[in-house]
Amino acid sequence: MMKVKVLKFGGSSVETLEKMQFVANKIIAFKNNGNEKLVVVVSAIGKTTQNLYDNALKLAKHPSPRELDLLLSTGEVVAISYLGIILKELGIDTISLTGKDANIFTTGCFQNSKIINIDTSIINEYLNEGKIVIVAGYQGVNEKGDVTTLGREGSDATTVNLAHYLDGECIIFTDVEGVYEVDPRIICNSKIHHNLSYNDLLMLSKHGAKVIARSAIEFALDKNIPLVIKSTFKDGLGTIINNYNNKDFVGITYQNLIKLIKNNLSNEEIHDLVNKGIIIEKMKDYASIYSNEFSVDDFSSCDEFKSYDLLRLSIIGNALNNPNIRTKILKYLEDLNLSVVYSWHKESIFSIFINESIFLKTINYLYYYVKDEVNCERD
Repeated sequence: MMKVKVLKFGGSSVETLEKMQFVANKIIAFKNNGNEKLVVVVSAIGKTTQNLYDNALKLAKHPSPRELDLLLSTGEVVAISYLGIILKELGIDTISLTGKDANIFTTGCFQNSKIINIDTSIINEYLNEGKIVIVAGYQGVNEKGDVTTLGREGSDATTVNLAHYLDGECIIFTDVEGVYEVDPRIICNSKIHHNLSYNDLLMLSKHGAKVIARSAIEFALDKNIPLVIKSTFKDGLGTIINNYNNKDFVGITYQNLIKLIKNNLSNEEIHDLVNKGIIIEKMKDYASIYSNEFSVDDFSSCDEFKSYDLLRLSIIGNALNNPNIRTKILKYLEDLNLSVVYSWHKESIFSIFINESIFLKTINYLYYYVKDEVNCERD
């Protein structure tokens, strides 16, 4: 019985018609070289979704959530239609399906719904006819028949759910060659992981890495779905995600727009802020707050801030559970006159909060120092 392989191409992979043509030829190569049925998930072209959202805000201060989702879903519809046209022109038997066409059923609020089931009968019917099935990412249909969208990076959720319900594997194509220890745009000779555990990838995602959506990793972990993350435009093995052992050193991630506030928020305040999309992590003395939309006005009872504009560096790996390594890191940065505002350790994550002005210098020094220290401890 032929297995199903789900291929996902994000917005950067299809942002021009020339790139879409490249993707089409890549899909054909998979078809010719393998013995699998192919399902292809496509995101909206480039920044289409953001542009649609911005246009909606020009029409209404608070657009109707239902109408907004219907609008936002059209970005993926355009992308799958273009790709379907290209593949048919190249002689490939294919069909494009919206989330609604593909029977992707969702629940929850507009702009942030969740997939609860996929009736794969229509997809399997087309696969059994020998077709390549192209599915719009980021969308589904709720119990009322309304189109809903899945939130930021929702196409990743579409991909892993399709792989689960079709009992297949998935490859997520992106603009980098796999998962690196540090963003290669920051440190060009950062090492790529050829294999990585679900948990290590999840830790990277939770703390700022933008390779794949956190919810998709959690679902893949829960359902034990084999994942590969690799480049659309360069050949290579990429990074295989599976039930590997967690590593001593996974990498360093960063998040800007961080605020530290005294840890005296009530549970009700935290709940209200989370509902606004503000990410809060309670630590020993402070709470770390991350949001593009953050405002002091969001707080009614808390006015004592450690700092308004910080960058958080998170060093990830089992070795960071060693207090000796954490102490050495802080002493090393102090000797370099790189000031740490606050530091926090939890579950193989050692986070330091610094002023953004020293980011590049700090992460470059840290990367090589931590790798050496971890290797010394191992030896």
